[in-house]
Amino acid sequence: MEFPVPIKTKKIPHASPNVNIFFPVVLNLESPNAQSRINHTIVTLLNKILIEQSFYDPSLVEMQAYYEIKNNQRGILSINLLVYSFPAGPHGTTPTKSLTFYTATGNSSHLSKMFK
Repeated sequence: MEFPVPIKTKKIPHASPNVNIFFPVVLNLESPNAQSRINHTIVTLLNKILIEQSFYDPSLVEMQAYYEIKNNQRGILSINLLVYSFPAGPHGTTPTKSLTFYTATGNSSHLSKMFK
């Protein structure tokens, strides 16, 4: 039996109190390479979303980034990254990106490939 993966929440610092960026970090996997691969993939995707949502734009009014763990059992970890941003304008947006990993290898997969 494979146990759930330990996950720690980290925060990216920002000068504005209306910008809070939280993301997951996987800890204590048997394979350091798998752990590194998972964490790198998470941070890379989060950074891509932050850039698309104007994280570095001085006119940014509010941004809230967080995650949801959808599955963490039997060697599979599935996480949703959600980033609500409100740049100067009429309304905010909340893109959601999903990541699914095999925890033994750190390889990512799509849920559609895992189920028939």
